[in-house]
Amino acid sequence: IKWGCDARVSCMTPDLVRAMDAANCYDLSFGIEAGVQRLLNNVRKGTSIPLIRKAIDVVKKNSDIRIGGLFILGLPGETYESFIAGIDTLLDAGQHEHINVYLCQLLPNSNQPPFEYKLYYFARIIE
Repeated sequence: IKWGCDARVSCMTPDLVRAMDAANCYDLSFGIEAGVQRLLNNVRKGTSIPLIRKAIDVVKKNSDIRIGGLFILGLPGETYESFIAGIDTLLDAGQHEHINVYLCQLLPNSNQPPFEYKLYYFARIIE
């Protein structure tokens, strides 16, 4: 059975990656969200660009697992330029297999961006 999964970059170790590869994992997608540190800090992601690069490197050096990146478009403080810079960061890190881009959704009871952000981007809370 071949399988794939999503993972946090902070969880990747050489031993784990080798075990996943031996168990027929063929696809691993990281919840990167953004490739610019300022945006990761804005949403309190708890990770860093160097950690993202390290996780990609660990997977590439220890397996044949395909690597994907999951991004969120429209995070608080994001611009066209920062989105492109984020994609470039991922490509520079050697992640070329696939990326998925999701639109930012504001959910009730989550940490909300400032009111000005909602006005500027015409954001509304998903009920």
